[in-house]
Amino acid sequence: MNHHDFEYEVVRDQFEKSLKVLSAKADEYSQDDDRFWNFYRAACILDVTPERALLGMKVKHDVSIMDIVDLCETWERISPGDKESMRATIDEKFGDTINYLLLLKGMLLERFGLMPADEEVDTEPDDRIVML
Repeated sequence: MNHHDFEYEVVRDQFEKSLKVLSAKADEYSQDDDRFWNFYRAACILDVTPERALLGMKVKHDVSIMDIVDLCETWERISPGDKESMRATIDEKFGDTINYLLLLKGMLLERFGLMPADEEVDTEPDDRIVML
């Protein structure tokens, strides 16, 4: 793959898809304008940090990517119909993983007070959520 194809067909395409998905899912997974609501809630349920809760949710996508990589060894034996759906599967699994990493980056920037508007951020999960 040449540099141009990588930049436009892989990187830019993925960033556009990620922005679209993250924007569409924002209302579904947040509450009271808190983008990380579901991770704080999961953290309370699991008795872990919100960041660890996110990593736990992300791991299923990591396993799916490992399964795709495993297919490299048997790819020639895969039917043409399966090959047709492979692009969509790769786009979905990598997109989900990239989105989780972007969410984790946002959580870490907020936790460490590295967001310009968040100089005095209280990052304790219990302050954001009512326990079940």
